[in-house]
Amino acid sequence: MAAIDMTKVVTVDAVGDKNLRTLSKAQVAQFKALLAERRSVVSSMVSQAESLVSAVPPGEMRRGGLAGLENAKRNNSELFEDLDAVQLSYAESLEALFNWADTQDGKMKLQGGRIFFADEAATMRFQALVKNIETQEGLYNRVVEKVAVKQQQIRLRDAEMKREAAKILSK
Repeated sequence: MAAIDMTKVVTVDAVGDKNLRTLSKAQVAQFKALLAERRSVVSSMVSQAESLVSAVPPGEMRRGGLAGLENAKRNNSELFEDLDAVQLSYAESLEALFNWADTQDGKMKLQGGRIFFADEAATMRFQALVKNIETQEGLYNRVVEKVAVKQQQIRLRDAEMKREAAKILSK
């Protein structure tokens, strides 16, 4: 899957310039589409694994396959549910800023890398939207760290399971 550098999407110029804002909104839409694609790929992989395991004749091998499948589903759930939620929430906070900025065309001015608004209410609304983005970004970063730790734990557990399987098969 492709990656989108969100630091290049959210800039002062992208908020203040209609053309850049349109491009940034398209990138946010693409980001959301990638999230949906990832959910679809993960779901498809689980369905394929379920089909594969269900094709195994009843017995010890099938029970082992089902146990492994349940473990994989649990791991995927732990990895992606929180990540999906915070990434989507982050994207929606960006959309809210850009959509609001659309209503401010002609009422705001870009100057020296700063945006100036026609009134205090607009300035306060802008600050609140930026604060929400910062909050969502913080949540996003914490979940990404949590996912990285979980992925490492899964890799270590998988390596241990492979060692145990090798021992059993060598007997």
